[in-house]
Amino acid sequence: AADWLRAKGYQVCHFVATEPIMRDLLSRNIPFVFCFEWDNWGHATAAIGLDEPTQMLILHDPSRERWSRHLLDNIGEEEMPFGPRAMLILPEGKADVLSLIPRDNHVPADAMMQFMEAYGEQSVEVCTGILERLRKEFPDHVFTCFLEGVHHAQQDRMKEATEILRSLLETYPNCLTIRRFLVMFLRKSGDTSLLLRELGQIVHRRLLLDTEIGQMWKYPPSTYLNQYVSILSETHDRIEQAEIQLLQNLRREKGDGEGYNTLGWIYIREQRYEEALLPLRLAATLQDHNESYASDYAGLLRYVGQEEEAIAWLERRARRVADLERAAVAWITLISELQSYGLSDQSLAMMAEAQERFRDNEDMLAFGMNYWSR
Repeated sequence: AADWLRAKGYQVCHFVATEPIMRDLLSRNIPFVFCFEWDNWGHATAAIGLDEPTQMLILHDPSRERWSRHLLDNIGEEEMPFGPRAMLILPEGKADVLSLIPRDNHVPADAMMQFMEAYGEQSVEVCTGILERLRKEFPDHVFTCFLEGVHHAQQDRMKEATEILRSLLETYPNCLTIRRFLVMFLRKSGDTSLLLRELGQIVHRRLLLDTEIGQMWKYPPSTYLNQYVSILSETHDRIEQAEIQLLQNLRREKGDGEGYNTLGWIYIREQRYEEALLPLRLAATLQDHNESYASDYAGLLRYVGQEEEAIAWLERRARRVADLERAAVAWITLISELQSYGLSDQSLAMMAEAQERFRDNEDMLAFGMNYWSR
């Protein structure tokens, strides 16, 4: 979005939305993009005003019909020090507005956005250049330190990367960005014991918020709990503990597809195959775009002697997806499973139909080349 806006002649400035900056901008009737970030997803809104009597930020959320309001004093607290992330969009002739945002706020924030874009494209050279420029002007800035850690990981120096991020997490224990990258890098490093320890600290930390405003106990993000109990369940003497913790979380998070998939695999490890069918089915239904979950459920159906039901379910799933991109991937899963079952005739028939349906789909074209070469 930022690149598109710049191409249209707008000036774009990323910044950390601190309370003083938000007040200063909104008091001058200058709206800005305000981003929410969670462990699994993010969402952009427009900050359009400030309700002074209640000390609430007024947001226009494109996913809602009405404006929403959020307390200024704790909004985005788990995103600090890298957030809440915000973006200022300025037309020509309004560049002086940038002076309202301190340079040591918006320059590192802009650098981080550029770095992460290059990181996603696996461009080590571009990331190095961005980091070197940031080091020169802000050598001791927390953004610089964090990007140093990410840059180490980008070059497969996982030990250095995790040491930097663990140190940062001690200073900012609630920061979801540090937490997410640290867990990701520990997984890549293969250090299961250290990963289990870090996940355990996240899972078992409880934070009691202000009861005077009716807040409840805050539980750890489900994605970390699921990863934690998955590793726990690999140890026979702790598998019961893992199951209990997961069931407790699923009572709170009834729509957690990842949690149901994790529970299904716990049952499989205990050879409780019939019991595993329901949670795996729930996971595949709740996250119907997840091909791995679909394969897990179909594979278990086949294992317990219900191969025909597995094939029929995969076919129903592929045919009902309306979105062409997602449907093509669902058909690929169906055909791949038929191949793995040794059902060549059915696989060939489905492949011919899929190629007719998705003639111009890149995923199907790539899969088809591999399929027919075998």
